[in-house]
Amino acid sequence: MSNRVARLAEARTAGLEAELRMARKEARTLQNDLARALQIGEEVQEATIALAPLRPWKPVRVVGKRTPVWMLALFSDLQAGETVRSVEVHQWNRYNRAIMLARVRYYAERVLQWARGMRHLYDIRGLVVLVLGDLISGDIHEELMRTNEVDPPVQAVEAGRVLGNFVRSVSPAFPEVRVEMIGGSNHSRLTRRYQFKRGAMNSFDYVAHEIAAGVLADHKKARLVHHPGREALVTIEGWKFLCGHGDDVMSWMGIPWYGIQRAIRRKGYQHMKQILEEIREGRPVRSGFDVAVGAHWHTPFWLDGEFMVNGSFTGTTELDVAAGRGSAPKQMTAFLSKNHGLFGSVAWRLDRPKVEQPLERLDWAEAVAVEGART
Repeated sequence: MSNRVARLAEARTAGLEAELRMARKEARTLQNDLARALQIGEEVQEATIALAPLRPWKPVRVVGKRTPVWMLALFSDLQAGETVRSVEVHQWNRYNRAIMLARVRYYAERVLQWARGMRHLYDIRGLVVLVLGDLISGDIHEELMRTNEVDPPVQAVEAGRVLGNFVRSVSPAFPEVRVEMIGGSNHSRLTRRYQFKRGAMNSFDYVAHEIAAGVLADHKKARLVHHPGREALVTIEGWKFLCGHGDDVMSWMGIPWYGIQRAIRRKGYQHMKQILEEIREGRPVRSGFDVAVGAHWHTPFWLDGEFMVNGSFTGTTELDVAAGRGSAPKQMTAFLSKNHGLFGSVAWRLDRPKVEQPLERLDWAEAVAVEGART
């Protein structure tokens, strides 16, 4: 028994000695760390003292000199003639021709107000309106045939008048106005399937563009550019924008973020090969683009340096509710600097209470009756 107690005592003693050695080792490590920290502190203090004193910062007053910029206003997915009944979208939205006019008018006010505010900081040289398609509701779906307020030809005429009047409304605030019109979008097409050959011409977009040109025929400031293809390269201050509606991009999970990226990579590769060919043959380089601009998905978003997608005037529809998605009616504006590119993008929400009075709280039958009378 005494031997067993002695062995236990020896084992306990050996364990305590090992713990003591570990504690001493940790203590030495901490002492070294502390010494190193004190040394670093002294070095930082000496380096700080050795630095030359910084002069206090003073804001630079810019007197009579402002950076020249251009303002961009995107205009798309007007879908004139479409109706959205609030009783079918949980009172989140409603849309008809009267609301369309109110939202376009409100958008013009926002463009004018934003330009007036930013003019204190920048020299705004002009406005570029990028018209990106889906100006009418069309009849590409059976439900649109049954629920549109008016037929597609009437929609096209009304959309052209609305676009022309929008340009007239905003043009007095800018020294120069360019309207870049790209057509061939899906809601405006006259064929059952996508039409790539002359798709921008065999389209109600073309009709709307021509009506807008007629509205602005006596307007000397606005310059309209009617692009013949479904895509167009628009150059502003040396920056190239690849503009199109975007309905040819494969959709996935609502907004095809990666689909857009893949499409831009493929188009960029095509343009790169064309640039190399133009250089080899000694021709002027006309290919290449800096930013891709589109619409179609009714949800505005902007990825710096790659692409910008516009919203819609319609907002959340019955299809959006069924698919578990939706977006408020929005249109995008931005500024472009020659040296810094796009900046200051804003997606303006257009369904403001002062623009549209909300639908009264009624029971289902009364709401259907009132909404039907309004549309």
